[in-house]
Amino acid sequence: MKISIFTQYSLYGQFLVAELVRLLGTECIDRVYLSEALLEDGHYHGVCQVADRMLPEYRILKNTERKLIFDLIRACEPNINATSPYPFFDSLYENYGIPIALTRRKPDAPEVVAQMAADASDVFLSLRYSGLFREPSMAIPHLGLINLHSSLLPRFRGLENVLQALIHQDTSYGPTLHWILNPFPNLDNGPVICQQPIPTEPGKSLVWHMFQLYRASVPLILKAVQDLESGMLTKDIAPQPQEAFKTTSIPTADEFARLSALGYPLVTYQDVAHIMEQAFHLSLTPAIWESCLERYPVLKTNLISGISPLLV
Repeated sequence: MKISIFTQYSLYGQFLVAELVRLLGTECIDRVYLSEALLEDGHYHGVCQVADRMLPEYRILKNTERKLIFDLIRACEPNINATSPYPFFDSLYENYGIPIALTRRKPDAPEVVAQMAADASDVFLSLRYSGLFREPSMAIPHLGLINLHSSLLPRFRGLENVLQALIHQDTSYGPTLHWILNPFPNLDNGPVICQQPIPTEPGKSLVWHMFQLYRASVPLILKAVQDLESGMLTKDIAPQPQEAFKTTSIPTADEFARLSALGYPLVTYQDVAHIMEQAFHLSLTPAIWESCLERYPVLKTNLISGISPLLV
């Protein structure tokens, strides 16, 4: 079975792709399609399409997951005990033979659809991908299109669902795999394949909670791929049709204030250091953290203003 992976140039997209390369191997992955990325001087870089008018907290989140984390990765010493090179986006083709295509947020652009058709993958996996699929691209994979959503659907369709779970004081949250059977604008409403509740942890940061959600999604994705290959899972089987529920959007100032009041920081050094070790087997030091923060005024400014307790 051949797979195309659609994801975002971010901490979470990098982790998911690396895990699938490690666990599935390279033979079944045709291509990785990246949104929120550009290629300069042989390196991929994150694109933060966040206007200056956006809340500082939201800009902190996007800069952390799409830019800061990759600066930290490049600044850390590689693990000398690693048996094989880590499948980072920058070296994915060189080390593993898996090509990358940049789509921004337009999976239905003619040149992208032409590439998809040429690859002729059996299934598309949309794993924190920013683009919205429509008819031209949806018709290509004969086994279907599966999306990974960051909530226990039908609760919290839309954006930034982990934050919503925390400010609503849910005791658990988690990923959902579901089919995309209808094109835009029917968002996050396809039949549910599987879910994995995980507990919230007071005091841990929003970024930490988001990483744990994507970490918990890996076994779900592997099981879905195995079931597709065996024929136990098909898009004609609708295991759990969804009910209507609220669609979430970009968080408001009040929602960020509620998050802080409940004791959840946006991101902390300790949590990022834990993620760097857990996801990439890299050791993050305070000196590297401070050095990389200097490149992001929005992060340094808010260390001083107190909007976000970044260093705890």
